Amino acid sequence: MMCRRFTRLTNVFSKNLENLKTALALHVAYYNFCRSHGTLRVWGLEELLANEMGGSMPIRTLDPAAFGQDEDWEGNNAAFRCPTCWKVFVVSALIHGGQRSCPACGKSTGHIEGTKDSGRAWIEWQ
Repeated sequence: MMCRRFTRLTNVFSKNLENLKTALALHVAYYNFCRSHGTLRVWGLEELLANEMGGSMPIRTLDPAAFGQDEDWEGNNAAFRCPTCWKVFVVSALIHGGQRSCPACGKSTGHIEGTKDSGRAWIEWQ
């Protein structure tokens, strides 16, 4: 049950009608506009809708002059933060062949070519 205000088993239960209306409106707004619904994930509709809207996966290139938080590039190894699950993973040109999917979710792929001085590193995600 998503809205615990109806169960009387929590401290949030209130008999005040105005508070009930406010809480219900907040719940409905969150449910309809903020929450990622499970049916979209199960049937793969999130990816389908994203591809229909944009056509391709977004790409972000690592800039050696301005790394983001939890990003680094040393030699032929680069650390990326997955934009989907927010986990940090390392891509090595020697060990992974220059390409690796996020080990946590598999929805993003980090790439590296060359070194920081004469190469490029980027991440693609769904």
